[in-house]
Amino acid sequence: EEEGEEEGEQPSGGVLHASAAVANAGSSAQTICVAFSLSPPGGGRLLAAASTAAVSVPPGGRATVSLALSVAEPEVWSAASPHLYTVHAAVMQSGCASSSSSSSSASAS
Repeated sequence: EEEGEEEGEQPSGGVLHASAAVANAGSSAQTICVAFSLSPPGGGRLLAAASTAAVSVPPGGRATVSLALSVAEPEVWSAASPHLYTVHAAVMQSGCASSSSSSSSASAS
């Protein structure tokens, strides 16, 4: 329990750590990024969205990209009140924007 928070009180913010594994079945290297977005339980406006930095995926290889999304005032999950958020991930080959909180690793298989 954090200082200043009483039992049962909602947290003031949270972090979602998201990652995606991407495979390149092609015969040439591809530069990609992954855009993640977070929707609240029941839908509605996006709570957070960010893109990973561009990463090169070698031919026949794989890359894992990850980032952290800040979520203001998340709803706490419990068995009595299961707040299920939806995370969307989209792989893009163009229009990649840098994200300072992203990381990646690539390997040939």
